[in-house]
Order: sequence, then C-alpha cells, then structure tokens
Amino acid sequence: MEAEDLKVETFAINGSVVTLTAELDSHYENLEIVVNNEPVVNGYTFEVNKQINIDLSCTPKDYTVTFDLRGKGDYEKATDQIITYLHRVEKPQAQYYQKTGEIIDSWYLDPAFETKWDFEQDQVEGDMVLYAK
Repeated sequence: MEAEDLKVETFAINGSVVTLTAELDSHYENLEIVVNNEPVVNGYTFEVNKQINIDLSCTPKDYTVTFDLRGKGDYEKATDQIITYLHRVEKPQAQYYQKTGEIIDSWYLDPAFETKWDFEQDQVEGDMVLYAK
C-alpha cells in the first residue's frame, strides 16, 4: 500500500476517543495495524492522551498469468507465471514456440486480438490470459 492510498478521514484532539478502522481494496491482504509499537486488531478504540504512532502494512496479492499459445508452440514449456499486483509479466522466450517453428508476433489480452499487451509498460491487475498471435 502506497502512502497516497491512505486517507485520513478524521483527526483527534487530545482527550478524544478514536476507533481505528482500515479497509484494503481487493488487491491487498494481510492487514497489520500497529499503534505505538503494539499490534492491534482492526476496530481498535483508544483515547488520545499522547502522541500516537500508527503503522499500517499489507501485502499485495499475487495473480496467475496464463499463456494461450493458440497452437503455435510447446504447451509443456509455456508455464503460468505468478505475478504480484502492479508488477510486469516476463515475456515468454522463443523456446516456447520452437517446437512448431511458428513465430509469435505479439501477445493480446483477448482472443480477438483487440488489446495488445506491452511487456515493458503494462502491469498485472488480476488473473489473466495472454493470447499468442
């Protein structure tokens, strides 16, 4: 979770009672909340009577990227990749299609070849299939 993902909806003045709640979007898991170096559960309530240090952490989820060679290669070598949210997919090497001798020009997000995948720019945002063309 990046700092810009956190939102402060209220703030407390000394003597106020505060309940700390946090929600993760669907791409993160394992929320951990630490208040003044002590782990707490979501929904923790406390009185503000000194400086409070709150640390939130979570883990981005991993997603599966599957390669559909569409008959152009060796399926035994076209293994799925497990990619962390907002990371890039490693482009399959030529070894994937040496068996048939066909050339894969590019990869697409759809079998109709309407949305081309850019291995240098595009990032994984969920489970997906890339189709060979």
